[in-house]
Parts: sequence; C-alpha cells; structure tokens
Amino acid sequence: MPGVNWEKLFHELDIPIVYAREVLDKYRMMSASQEPGVDLYVQCKRKAMSQALKQLAGSARSSEIVFVSVGDSQVEAEAATDLVWCRDQGIQHRIIKLQDEPTIEDLTNQLQELQEVLPRVCGVEGDRRFELASARSELEALGAA
Repeated sequence: MPGVNWEKLFHELDIPIVYAREVLDKYRMMSASQEPGVDLYVQCKRKAMSQALKQLAGSARSSEIVFVSVGDSQVEAEAATDLVWCRDQGIQHRIIKLQDEPTIEDLTNQLQELQEVLPRVCGVEGDRRFELASARSELEALGAA
C-alpha cells in the first residue's frame, strides 16, 4: 500500500522480519546447492522461519507454541514442516496454503477469509495443513466449525 511505512509498523508491532535470502552463509549455500534432493529455497526459508520463531517464542515451552505458516508457496509449506519436525517435540503447527500467485483482489479476498478461519485453525488439535479454499469444510469435518 502506498504511503505505509512497513518497517516502522512492523517494529511498532514487534514483528520480526527475516529475509530468507540473507540467512544462509556462503558455505551452507554451496553445500545445500551441491547436495542431491536438497532444495536451497526451502533451506533458506526454513532458516529464516527458525530465526523468527526463536525471536517470537523466546523462552516459551514447546507445548505452549502453535506455529502457523501462511503463504502462497509450496516452498514455504515445506520449510515450515521441516522446521517443526527438526525442532523440539511438542510444537504444534498449522500450515495454511493460499492460492498460488494471487491477484491483489484474490489476495484481499483470501486475507478476509483467513481472518475468519484463523482462530478455528489454531484451535484444532495436532499438526494440520489446510488449503484456504477448502478450510471451512475441513474444519467442519473436524468438528471445529
């Protein structure tokens, strides 16, 4: 949005911003790029998410954390899943997949939908992955409507 100072707003709201392309040092980037089956983009996103989670969670116990990843990229979803599986047991995670490459209008509609379903998504037990387009019906099937 024109005129919004995002950096200032995120700072005021204490929202950490970690850029995925800046988190891996050259050695790790070289190692990951040469390792068969390793997606460099997933590794970068995972490391960035890990740094943000450390900043946000602080000293909270794993059982108190519900990690929610919202994004339009399969890379983000894979990185979030990898992150939680590699960390301490007890962190619950929810992945909410948005439409790939949405228009501004589509994104606006998705964010409105997200605002409505997010509290119920967070209240569901266990690790879950939702496609936003079908989240309401999935939540109803889980009895979380």
